[in-house]
Amino acid sequence: MIAQSTLIEGKITDAETSYALPYSNVFIPATKEGGFANDEGIFQLKADGVTDNDSIWFSHLGYEEIRITLGALKKMGNVVAAKPTQYNLAEVVITPFGARDMVKSAIANTKQNYPSDYSKIRMTFKDFSKRSGHRSHYTYFDLDAYIKSYQGKKMEMFSKVYSYEMYDKKGEFAVGMKPENILQFAMVENTFKEDKLKDFEFTYLGNTTYNNSELDVIGYKSIPTKKNDFVTVSGRVFITKEKKAIEYIEFNVKSERAKRFFLVAKMDTLNVVAQIAFKPVDTLYVVDYAVQTTYAMGTLFGKRDNLVYSTTVKTKDVKLHLKPEEVYPKKEVEEIMKKEKPKDISLMKEDPDMRLK
Repeated sequence: MIAQSTLIEGKITDAETSYALPYSNVFIPATKEGGFANDEGIFQLKADGVTDNDSIWFSHLGYEEIRITLGALKKMGNVVAAKPTQYNLAEVVITPFGARDMVKSAIANTKQNYPSDYSKIRMTFKDFSKRSGHRSHYTYFDLDAYIKSYQGKKMEMFSKVYSYEMYDKKGEFAVGMKPENILQFAMVENTFKEDKLKDFEFTYLGNTTYNNSELDVIGYKSIPTKKNDFVTVSGRVFITKEKKAIEYIEFNVKSERAKRFFLVAKMDTLNVVAQIAFKPVDTLYVVDYAVQTTYAMGTLFGKRDNLVYSTTVKTKDVKLHLKPEEVYPKKEVEEIMKKEKPKDISLMKEDPDMRLK
């Protein structure tokens, strides 16, 4: 008798913000089936012979692990809300200056902890916008990215494209990004520029272990000024204890005042959420994924809109220390974006899978 296959699907969110929690790990212990959510927090798993009494586990760095039954998942409407980890500071005595110095030290270690010569990353890139729930534009590339260096000022990218899709909606305004834009943002030296550290308060939150790696956790928050007292920037940085390398960074940018853009848009609320994760390869750390999503509500061209802009890169495979002759000498993504006109978004059938299992 063949066991019946069950499709298990749902969405993982941050319990405090209700925003998607991308690339969370999902595991069913009864069948040893596992995978992870995509860039929008959506997961799908097929499992044989499971019942509502079987367990499903969810985990993400910086969040409390969730272990529930499949029956409980259904009762929750297949939406799981993960709570940020609460850390015990009882035995920790690290000053705010000490916490800042830990971040500063990790930035100084960029050259020894991340590639400083050419590396090749097989990755997918996804960029889209939604207006009041419907897709406004959508771009997807499956590519090899040839990255010159992870040092911020030296970062340059060539690209070889395997497949791509580009769509937009005629008459609708959309701002798109390129893979190189978000990769520039993900480089540690660009993310936390040393001369900008003085603009933040840093707090040592504690330590944690994830995927057999011991990490120090630093919280940060922007210091208010007269110029930007209505904008707050906060988040957490996870630094490996052994190599003092940044493994994960999260950002939350919140504007508490209506702001006008380009004379055509007035946003009453504006929140930007970003996550950057690195993974160990040999003795170095390389980009695993980077996700930046903007949520806004306001008026665009005189019409009330809920807006979502999201950009993602996700790594599939990595090759380090390329020889000069191994570097692909073209920038095919830029060439395609410049020369080809996107198709009408009504022709788009479904999203490609960003999980890349």
